[in-house]
Amino acid sequence: MVDILHQITIDAIPNKIYSAITSEQGLKSWWTTDVSGESKEGSVLTFGFYDRLVVFKMQVEKLLPYEAIKWTCLGDPDEWKGTQLLWELKQKESSQTMLSFSHIGWRSTQGEYKMCNTTWGHLMILLKDYVEKGTVNPFFT
Repeated sequence: MVDILHQITIDAIPNKIYSAITSEQGLKSWWTTDVSGESKEGSVLTFGFYDRLVVFKMQVEKLLPYEAIKWTCLGDPDEWKGTQLLWELKQKESSQTMLSFSHIGWRSTQGEYKMCNTTWGHLMILLKDYVEKGTVNPFFT
C-alpha cells in the first residue's frame, strides 16, 4: 500500500480550515460544486465530478473539531475504494496552521495515483486561497 501525502501552512486558525473541509459550502468553494450530505460521524458525503460521470461516496469516520477529519471512500472509482482521506490540523505561531493531508491505502502507484497526487497538491493550494483570502475557485464545477 502507498499513500499520498501533502503538507501546507495556512495563515488561519484551525477552526476556519476545519469548517472549509467539513461544511458543504466550504467544500463547494475549493473542491467541487457537487457536494451533498451532512458532515457528522457515520454519515456519507457524496461528491460528483464531470457532470456526475464520477461520484465518490465518503463515510465520515472521525471528526475532532479543529484537529482532524477522516473519511473512508466507499467506492467509485474502484482505485479509491477503501482508501482513507485524513486532514490533520496543528496550530503554529499566532494564526498559522500546519495542514497535513494524507490519502491513505492506495494499492499501487499505477493507474490514477499520479494524477490524483498532482490534483490533491493543487487542491491544497485552492483550500489555502479559500481560507486565507475567501477566494471561491472550486477545482471541479
